[in-house]
Amino acid sequence: MSFLAQVQNQGISYFDTAPSYPKSEVYLGKYISQSKNINIFTKFGRESAILSKNALENSLRKSFEVLNVDRIYGLSIHNKSVASFDLNFLEFALELKNRGFYRYFGWCGSWENLPPLIIVTGK
Repeated sequence: MSFLAQVQNQGISYFDTAPSYPKSEVYLGKYISQSKNINIFTKFGRESAILSKNALENSLRKSFEVLNVDRIYGLSIHNKSVASFDLNFLEFALELKNRGFYRYFGWCGSWENLPPLIIVTGK
C-alpha cells in the first residue's frame, strides 16, 4: 500500500501541492487516478513574476493535466506582494472559481505581503 493510500485510510483527504514543489503534482496525479475522495489544494504565482490571466490559465491547465483532474478543491495565490497583483487578475480568478474550476480561492505566504493585498482588494 502506498504512503498516500495509508494516510487516506487514516482519514486524511486534503492534499496541499504546488507546481513549484518538485514532483508533488506528478505523484498525486498517479495516486488520484486510483483513488476517490481526494481534495487537492494547489497554488499559483511562485513561478510567475506577474499574476496574469494567461499565466494562471496555463498553470491550471498544466496542473489539471498532471493531476488527472478537471477541477480542484482550492487555489491559493502563492506568496505574492501587492506589486505583482492586478485587480483584473483577481476578477478572472474569481470568475474561474464561479465556473467551478475550484471551490475555494485564497492567498498564502508571509505576513508582510498580506496587509497590502487586503488594502488593494478591499477584502
